Amino acid sequence: MDIKLVLQPPYAGCCGQACCAMLTGMELEDVCREFGHSHASYTREMVSFLRRHGFDCPDKLRRLKVGELPPDLSIVKMRIGDRVDGHVVVYHEGICYDPSLGKRLPREYAKFNEYGKVRLTSYLPLTREAEG
Repeated sequence: MDIKLVLQPPYAGCCGQACCAMLTGMELEDVCREFGHSHASYTREMVSFLRRHGFDCPDKLRRLKVGELPPDLSIVKMRIGDRVDGHVVVYHEGICYDPSLGKRLPREYAKFNEYGKVRLTSYLPLTREAEG
């Protein structure tokens, strides 16, 4: 699967929609329109959207153990310092496609710690449903 990086506007808070745009190949504006908003999204909104667009995924995020990498195709949630809100990226073939920072290796997030420690905390494994 080819992933085309989609960047969210600065401070937009639509990382979930941007990840869905990357996975489906849709424009960010179209994804936001289908979500009904362009602000922070819930896992259940991403799950519903992705299922409508040919992906199979569980209802909830799965916890990552310290040092563990997520499955090859997944949406990964991270925590930054003590902030309550999180950030999501697409993980595919060892690369994080980050709607804020671009393509990064998971270990590179240690460099982006101006707000505190960055931790990959959980993931949503994805499989593309067979096209019929």
